[in-house]
Amino acid sequence: MTISTVGNPGVPIDELLATRDEAVSVLDGVGETMWRGHLVQARAEITNGDFYGVERLLGAFGGMGSFNDLVLVQPGSPLPRAPLIAAQHRLDALRTSIWRTCLQLRRDLQA
Repeated sequence: MTISTVGNPGVPIDELLATRDEAVSVLDGVGETMWRGHLVQARAEITNGDFYGVERLLGAFGGMGSFNDLVLVQPGSPLPRAPLIAAQHRLDALRTSIWRTCLQLRRDLQA
């Protein structure tokens, strides 16, 4: 399925991409590379009109070791704890937004 709605008002693709970009920024700030790469690949697919990018993002939320399970505050981390906690809270909000927007896109584009 292709996405031909990028940039159209009322369609949350632009919102999804902006939220995804902010999530990548948070991940960059703490040096998290695995999930960053996953989000970068999804963005490339979405901006190329490939709906699989939305499915890729949704797939990141299921099962053990998923994007949902990522914890930025780790014992022994060389990064200061307070900024990591703030980054974790921001990432949690961004993940929720990404999930909800992807579900909405799936519903809208499959209707």
